[in-house]
Amino acid sequence: MSTTKTISARITKDEYYTFLEKASASKQSLGSWFVEQLRHKLNPEPDPNLIDSMAMRYRHDFGLLSKEQQDTIRTTMKQIWEEVVGLGFYKKEKTK
Repeated sequence: MSTTKTISARITKDEYYTFLEKASASKQSLGSWFVEQLRHKLNPEPDPNLIDSMAMRYRHDFGLLSKEQQDTIRTTMKQIWEEVVGLGFYKKEKTK
């Protein structure tokens, strides 16, 4: 799927032009600004199957652990997922 189709499927034409105007005014690269603005439209929760897959890579005995141990590892995997998708504590510093 092309970027244009993905964008048009997520926002209206008016929203797109508003984003373009604001991005130009902010002097930020259009791509990074646009991604930042659309972030709130993304699903903030990871797929539970992805979290379990990450947990299995982290602990190969994940399926054999107690429910409490599994929940603890799932919490850690969700925190890692948040960092990777940009919802965590790390924010790339702007260079001038």
